[in-house]
Amino acid sequence: QELLHRAAYQMTDGIECWLEDWIDSDNPYDPKLVKGFNPVSILRQAGVKQAHSRIIRNLYIDNVNEFVELLTKVSKEDKNDWRLQLEEGYSHMTPVQHKACLEVYRKIVDACDILAAESKANRKPRKVRIRSPEALVKTLKFKQTDTYYGLASILPADIIYARILVVFNTKNRKIGLYYARNIDPMGLKREGSGLSVKGTTIKGFDPEKSLQRTIRKPDEFLPQIKKATRAKTEKLFQSLKTTETKLNGRVNGETILLATFNK
Repeated sequence: QELLHRAAYQMTDGIECWLEDWIDSDNPYDPKLVKGFNPVSILRQAGVKQAHSRIIRNLYIDNVNEFVELLTKVSKEDKNDWRLQLEEGYSHMTPVQHKACLEVYRKIVDACDILAAESKANRKPRKVRIRSPEALVKTLKFKQTDTYYGLASILPADIIYARILVVFNTKNRKIGLYYARNIDPMGLKREGSGLSVKGTTIKGFDPEKSLQRTIRKPDEFLPQIKKATRAKTEKLFQSLKTTETKLNGRVNGETILLATFNK
């Protein structure tokens, strides 16, 4: 930070030289010279970037505020101490010179804003690192196999970009269907489409459509759903007469990842 401030101060040398020449000329604070003052060009040549422009702006914004106050008409009764101090400090100047100074300092502040905007526009956007499906599911906790029900989980990486994920909790016998909130009709695996995983939680699902129900007779139900199509899976799920509840996205060591569907 100290080096940045030091560099920013040095970059104002061109501005300060112009101000000194303007003030020390035969006609100090000459309004006619203001038009030819180009702080954008001066600062650009000095290599001012966004971070520098913020620092430089802060150096001159108080000057702007002071001359704005001086040029604002205020009755004697409404003049505060700051106003009286300003009038005393700048009493050697005429109102015309006050106005010229305001224009000069405004030009400097505006130049800083322009260069900051330019730097922001020209800055290369940060490249978003797209993590692989395998990396996204690396810490997902799930049950790989269950010998009691004769079930095995699919590869967890298949969850990424899927439209539907079917899960079964071996402890409470609940089967759930996660539906993706944003689907990719062309199946191009676009970023932000389909389901995803963060830590041990399913992400990107529709909280209203994603539901679970308890299986009363798992020995009869589960063999039917093992290799079922999407249509049959949804039909079997709807055939359950138990109360449905919303899924919360959490997956644990009792959860079998039964299937995913992309169409």
